[in-house]
Amino acid sequence: MTNYFNSKRYLDINKFFELLIIIVPISIFIGNFALNLNILLIDLLFLYFLLLKKVIVKKNVLKLGLFLLILFIINIGLTVDLFLSIKGSLGILKYLIFFLAFVYFLESETNNKLFFRLIFFIISFVAIDTLIQYLFGSDIFGNEFSTSHGKRLSGPFGDEYVVGAYLSKLIFVGIIYLIQIKKNEYFNYCYLGVLLAIIFLAQERSAFFISLISSIFFIIFYNSAIKHKIIFLIMIITFFSLFIKFDNYSYNKYFKTTLQQLGINKEIHHKSNEDKIVISTFWDSRYGAHFLTAYEIYLDNKVFGSGIKTFRKVCALSKYEKIESKYREQRCNTHPHNIYFEILAEGGFLLFIPFCLLILFLVIKNFVSFFKEDSKNLYLVNLGILIVLFFPVQTTGSFFSTFNGVFYWLGLAIISCNMKLSFFRKSF
Repeated sequence: MTNYFNSKRYLDINKFFELLIIIVPISIFIGNFALNLNILLIDLLFLYFLLLKKVIVKKNVLKLGLFLLILFIINIGLTVDLFLSIKGSLGILKYLIFFLAFVYFLESETNNKLFFRLIFFIISFVAIDTLIQYLFGSDIFGNEFSTSHGKRLSGPFGDEYVVGAYLSKLIFVGIIYLIQIKKNEYFNYCYLGVLLAIIFLAQERSAFFISLISSIFFIIFYNSAIKHKIIFLIMIITFFSLFIKFDNYSYNKYFKTTLQQLGINKEIHHKSNEDKIVISTFWDSRYGAHFLTAYEIYLDNKVFGSGIKTFRKVCALSKYEKIESKYREQRCNTHPHNIYFEILAEGGFLLFIPFCLLILFLVIKNFVSFFKEDSKNLYLVNLGILIVLFFPVQTTGSFFSTFNGVFYWLGLAIISCNMKLSFFRKSF
């Protein structure tokens, strides 16, 4: 066995595995097919390593995995749509294996530094490409911005307007590289400021607001002179305020529409060309209708949920037409646009409670470690990632989708690595 592991064939497989991990951030903006194929190959190679006992997962981790497997089997057994729930559960299994594979990869100091260096430059490239699109009308690949709902930017994502979400979910992953090479506070502030500006220009409200909240949190607790923090905060607030005041796209997107959806601005809201309403509260908005429908689905399936990925089907049932929302007729979508409502509706409290306990554990553990242990900046980065991914008061993509799902598992793996949580034992 030892001779096999030292062979050129094994080394080639190991290098291929590392390459697949490194290009995950690139495969995300190539498309779902490339991302799924990449993760599938990573999973297969990691299972191959497990089979050869090069990697040995600790018993407690296996027990936790078995517990989750039982929960998902129960969910499948009681689902309203067997095909959708099997598909969703297999997606979770795919990402659980990917999570372990990624943690295993990051345990190597060489791999760790290489990954965060590359992801910093990938994020920088995406940001620059998006800025070029904003300034000149198209990016270096010829992708033009859209004006159908404001000046929407896509950068290298082509006709998918998700560049803001991409940058927001990786904003603190990129800063790990700056921490590793010990860049000073001015460089870190510039990095955050530029990315916040690009996300703002991309016209993705949820991505911008959560990036702004998490960045302010990071700056407040970052080990830096108070006067520098105040200057930076004043600069970014002034920049965004001026942009919203003098740029009609930004004013309508970030100010007017937000106030409308919260029920603060009583102007007429156009549901369609013929249907006009005044939104009195947030629950009268489209997102409010999604949330209310998800909650009603939970009330009908409190313990086990309706089944993974079944919101898209169950939401159309006539009994949910009675929700107290002026958008009740548009209550359906593939997911309810909030991962907590999604897990509550589709998994019941049997999945919802363990999920919330995990997030709560990570928040408390990192917050305590920030004040008590060394590597304070890494714990602060962890908290930033947790805010971006798991802050409950935000609209999100689906936890069980390909594009959005990968960020949650990437983030959890990076947090675990920074916390030095141990999932494996040495092989002999």
